[in-house]
Amino acid sequence: MILGGILVDLKLLVAKDCDHCSAAKMAVDKAVEGFEDQVDVSTVNLSKNLPEALHFKAAATPSVALNGKVEFIGDVDESKLRKRLMELI
Repeated sequence: MILGGILVDLKLLVAKDCDHCSAAKMAVDKAVEGFEDQVDVSTVNLSKNLPEALHFKAAATPSVALNGKVEFIGDVDESKLRKRLMELI
């Protein structure tokens, strides 16, 4: 465990015409509430970032990658994501 540092790198993978990406962003924001000092959240637009798309082998958006591994694809369930974050922290 890293004391006082980021423990989880969370990337929300989105695309330009993604209908569910805004809902996924809200779910991510709620899931990380209280963990802001331990979770680094960033949004990656795969439409504009082909290297990231290839790196994550993203087949669908939205997707959530935790510490470099895609763990959620499609609709993001806030409670499942929060539970997974608690396991990693």
